[in-house]
Amino acid sequence: MKKLLSIVLSVVLAAGLLAGCSSSSSGSTSTASQGSTPASTASTDNGEKKVIRVAWWGGQARADMTTQVCEMYMAEHPDVQIEVEFSDYTGYFDKLAVEAASGTMPDIFQATRDNVVEFSDKGLLLPLNEYVDSGVLDFSQVSEDAKSTLTRDGNLYGIILGSIAGAMSYDPDVVKEAGVEIYDAMPWSEFVQAAKTIYEKTGVQTSFDSGDPITQVAMVARAKGYQLYSEDGKSLGFPDASIPTEYFQRYEDGLKEGYIVDPQIYVERDVGAVEQRPIVDGMVWNDFGWCNAQGLYDAMQGAGRNMAMVSYPVADDATTPSNYLRVGTSFHVSANTQYPEVCADFLSYFMNSIEANKVLNAERGAPVNSEVLAALSADAEGFQKDMLDFMGKVGEYCSPYEVFDPAAQSEVIDVLKSLLEQVGYGKMSAQEAGEEFFTKANDILQAA
Repeated sequence: MKKLLSIVLSVVLAAGLLAGCSSSSSGSTSTASQGSTPASTASTDNGEKKVIRVAWWGGQARADMTTQVCEMYMAEHPDVQIEVEFSDYTGYFDKLAVEAASGTMPDIFQATRDNVVEFSDKGLLLPLNEYVDSGVLDFSQVSEDAKSTLTRDGNLYGIILGSIAGAMSYDPDVVKEAGVEIYDAMPWSEFVQAAKTIYEKTGVQTSFDSGDPITQVAMVARAKGYQLYSEDGKSLGFPDASIPTEYFQRYEDGLKEGYIVDPQIYVERDVGAVEQRPIVDGMVWNDFGWCNAQGLYDAMQGAGRNMAMVSYPVADDATTPSNYLRVGTSFHVSANTQYPEVCADFLSYFMNSIEANKVLNAERGAPVNSEVLAALSADAEGFQKDMLDFMGKVGEYCSPYEVFDPAAQSEVIDVLKSLLEQVGYGKMSAQEAGEEFFTKANDILQAA
């Protein structure tokens, strides 16, 4: 049964039970507190409260934290009443689709970057540019890369509440034993030499495929100034098969030279389960993925191993930073809201308030506001500190992800994984795989 809870948060509750939150927020150094809409302008002409609905998916812990932040906002804005709605992920978008069709979407709702194309094409999202220009929605401490991630056709369609970036996790003790150095955005040739040395001195091999090959192809393309897809999503974003061929060639070379682990390991194990990833039991020393790898960190700690992270290696001839910020979760405003300025102000508070983000605890990903990120990092411990510190430096190795992933991307990934398997078992050369991927992927995208 679909679970949906709707909780009305009254101003009386906010003013009474949460007086402490109000006091704390009033002393905030956050951008949102300084730039919030005055309570007097948040009321209707007849003095009634402005009621907005805020919706998201997630478990009970996320619900409790997000609800508390809504209460904190109301304590500072007594003329605003927030109704919160949350459910688990299953069924969330079905309900949102029904509400969109009936014109009853929440004023503010959580979505993903991939929803922006569909929702904006249907006129469901409110462009927020004018509220940025007026200062209601404050992006002064947010990078242009993060801001541009939710911008389409010149229109800003939301905020990123949590972001992540590509990261190679590794076992620092194995690296130390081999006497090599692993660092952010190291050239691919140096990575290969380090991998060979690690194998020669410790017998530990290197992981090439950690279950997300499309990201590595994107990294190769981006290093050469291309995007993974064209702007309209109807083709790949590069002109020929040289990009995927280079990706497959890296794999083919590593297998022939022996330092990349046998692909059979990915048949024998369910690498989607972090405890079965070969880095956990020491079969390999690295794992390609994303920086929000709390589960992998916990699994390695449980196995008595340490874990560190660096930004992905890059092509030797890179002309552009290849890593990129990926939306953990985003929030958007319905085009039909009666109170667009209140919604914009709430999003600003959500994104920029240090106190609010301490409550949210980076559960949706690293904050995009640099001051908030620094404040949370200073108090963090364990993996959360590692992740936040990583996000604090990784921007140097990132460039904008300028296109939106097409709906047919899952089919493109299926083709890529199939070809990677054939190269792994010597059934196809890197050149053949690169050319076939280029042709098939473009055919899929064109037909979609």
